[in-house]
Amino acid sequence: METINYGKATKDIIKQKLGLKQVEVSLVLEAWFERSKTVEITDIEDFMLRKYQKMMLRRILEWNEFELSEHFLGPIMALVDFNTDYFSMFAERTIEFQSENYLLTGKADMLVASGETEPISPYLCLQEYKKQTEPTGHPLYQVISEMYAASQKNNNMMPVYGISIIGKMWQFVVLQNTEYFLSYSFTADSVQLFEIYKILKALKDILIENAIKENNSKAE
Repeated sequence: METINYGKATKDIIKQKLGLKQVEVSLVLEAWFERSKTVEITDIEDFMLRKYQKMMLRRILEWNEFELSEHFLGPIMALVDFNTDYFSMFAERTIEFQSENYLLTGKADMLVASGETEPISPYLCLQEYKKQTEPTGHPLYQVISEMYAASQKNNNMMPVYGISIIGKMWQFVVLQNTEYFLSYSFTADSVQLFEIYKILKALKDILIENAIKENNSKAE
């Protein structure tokens, strides 16, 4: 059986091995981004975002991947606070899916999933890189392959969400069934950081609603 590590994922792998295809329209992502326009940023959130951004602007050229996550990405995700009654934020956790022909395996930088001590049903996968690309793969296709494993693990009709971060560039992804859609890129060193934050807060609300629907369907 072939083992496919997320870190070596390429466009050919996700297309030919996983059977995924990119689409040009996603009603799920459109609704997500439209919802983000109604999100309000509090004074405290505004102050903290500016503080994190100021530090990032001074240090990003010197930071390695761990430092970028520790000093910028982590604090922003903590400010959104994905630890709720319905799901938790996990870091460096293994997520796997085994088919008849291959094993998908590896660790996600961050996961939002049901469960308190161990991720059960992953709803959001996030992959972060300091360098532009890895020699044997690409961070965008890495997160898409993780999202596919999550969708197979969840075994429901709910979309799986993803975020690919390369340095200061953020890109959002939606996977539904075998189709994925990529957003345009946002730069965290500009005013777009506040758009990014609103998108994250809107996603938190969406994930809560989806988790409630999932729990209700299991109870029926």
